[in-house]
Amino acid sequence: MSIKKRLVKSYIAVLILPILLSGLSTWLMGMYYIGDMSGVEEISFRAHPIKEARDKRAAIFADIRSQLLKNQYNVNAAPLEEQEDRLRSIHSTVIVRRDNEIAFMGGESKNVELIAELPPFGRAIIDENEILRFSGGNYWVKQHDFYYEDGLEGSLFLVTNVNTIVKAMKGYNLTIFISVILILIATNGLLSYIMSRSITRPIDKLKSYANSIKEGNLDFTIEIDAMDEIGELSMAFEEMRYRLKQSLEMQLQYENDRKELISSISHDLKTPITAIKGYIEGMMDGVADSPEKNKKYMQTIYSKATDIDRMIDELFLFSKLDLRKLTFHFKQVDIIKYLMDCVEELQFDLEKKAVELDLILDEESIIIMADPEKLKRVIVNIIDNGVKNMDKGNPKIQIRVIDDGEEVKIAFQDNGKGIEERALPYIFETFYRADASRNVAYGGSGLGLAIAKRIIVEHGGKIWAESKEGQYTKIFITLKKYKRGDSIEKNFNNRG
Repeated sequence: MSIKKRLVKSYIAVLILPILLSGLSTWLMGMYYIGDMSGVEEISFRAHPIKEARDKRAAIFADIRSQLLKNQYNVNAAPLEEQEDRLRSIHSTVIVRRDNEIAFMGGESKNVELIAELPPFGRAIIDENEILRFSGGNYWVKQHDFYYEDGLEGSLFLVTNVNTIVKAMKGYNLTIFISVILILIATNGLLSYIMSRSITRPIDKLKSYANSIKEGNLDFTIEIDAMDEIGELSMAFEEMRYRLKQSLEMQLQYENDRKELISSISHDLKTPITAIKGYIEGMMDGVADSPEKNKKYMQTIYSKATDIDRMIDELFLFSKLDLRKLTFHFKQVDIIKYLMDCVEELQFDLEKKAVELDLILDEESIIIMADPEKLKRVIVNIIDNGVKNMDKGNPKIQIRVIDDGEEVKIAFQDNGKGIEERALPYIFETFYRADASRNVAYGGSGLGLAIAKRIIVEHGGKIWAESKEGQYTKIFITLKKYKRGDSIEKNFNNRG
């Protein structure tokens, strides 16, 4: 569940839970204080206990009024004393006032202060209760005004002592107020704690993971507890950790490869230089004492110097490609004729090494946009790589051109020893050698296929390899075909 949804649910819970708990608290406190008030009012724990008490008092008051009315409001003739037991059960008394004097008052003693506080004639409240509050206490008063036969004003009062009820209600209100405050504090505090805990715990874990990454420790896996925003952040952290680890491992691999490259280049340079020095010393010492020997020594020196020049040229080319400082000159090239010329040129040197080179063509002409010089470097490097890996008595390299819609695909296949499956994805990486052992006869810096890949990428194409150990290796390159109206910028604006 997302944090946004959790926050919404938490907000709803903060609204609903206090209402429900406050309602429950109000009901429970009501039951408690109704029990406390039952000493004043004989009420039960039914749905409307206060209404029940009012109805009971109203019924008694109606009976008393009816009796007085039958007896023409003659309090002496009306048996008001008979109502005393009923009145006592609700802590009430009856007072009848004639003009400004008390004609009848139930109970054992008169409350002078209460009599003085009784409402005047004309303030009759029949359906509601008027509450009197003074130093003597709190009373509910029901009043009925009437006229005697002689025209004097009269009032009938039903007075109920409600001190206990008022005290209970004050306690009830205070208790409810405190309960609501405590409920609000408790629910908000608990929900806030739960919500903050669900957010801070994974953030604390992420902080711990971040500190581990900062200290260079990448050998762990970030646990994802929930698929929310923090879970997505954890996934991003895990992806970052994984990529950093891969990058570090790759950097270490590159560093090892560079060290190996320096060692290999040093070895390859030292070997021809040592040979050159040896032959020059032989000539200086007069070992080459005949024109034939002298010529042979000079040819050997020239061959070794050419090897050195080739290795330096390869390093210089890769460096310029790596820094993107090599200029490409694209133009329209008929790839069919171009490959025929390349094969014809390379065939002479390959025949000396007993390597057969075949070109298979299914089309007569396919126009591409390419830099002929750089493309030739790709072809030479791929063929040289195939020659270095030959291990059979009848070495053979086959080149096939395939029209592939908007692209042209060129496949180079040899019948050499192949490449291990684990090494296949890395053969185009910088300084990578599938075979760690060096072939001194052919040299090699491990940059040939890396240079080929950089050049093909600059052409807007792709390069990849397929191989089966002990049988063959296939290297494929794709190049974009030329379309009428296409400019160089349009065809190669996504290079690199």
